[in-house]
Amino acid sequence: MRAFEDLYKQLEEKLGPKKGMHVATRLALRIWHLINKPRLGAMGQLSIGNNDQTCQRIFFAVVQVHDAMARFKENNFMDDPSITGELVRFLLLHSGFSTVERLDGEVSGLTQDLALVRKDLKSVTSGSSTAQNKLDKLEPLRKEHDALQRRVVALEKKK
Repeated sequence: MRAFEDLYKQLEEKLGPKKGMHVATRLALRIWHLINKPRLGAMGQLSIGNNDQTCQRIFFAVVQVHDAMARFKENNFMDDPSITGELVRFLLLHSGFSTVERLDGEVSGLTQDLALVRKDLKSVTSGSSTAQNKLDKLEPLRKEHDALQRRVVALEKKK
């Protein structure tokens, strides 16, 4: 029971209380099924009247249960291959959806940003075209200004 509480605390820190409890109960159920499997097999093979065979099967089932429990304890529960497999299965089933939803939200945000950038680019392009047109209209005046300036400089030199 203490191992389950420790497992829940670890998962709660990483996933939050709701998902932590969900994963912890799935892992506890997985442990229960692995430990209970030899006992169920022995119960199905019991026969009435054959006490020696019944005792042998029950003893063998109990030994298998103890071996499974020792393996869990030896691997510190979380490092056991069956637990790791269940965690990987959970992550594969659940993290993909949240990642896709997150990416979908980011893509929609980027699409909106792209539309704004295109609109701004269009207005900047039209503004630069307008400025260029005005500059083109001022070009003859600039030439006249330069000519007048040269004339003024020439007249000042004569004085």
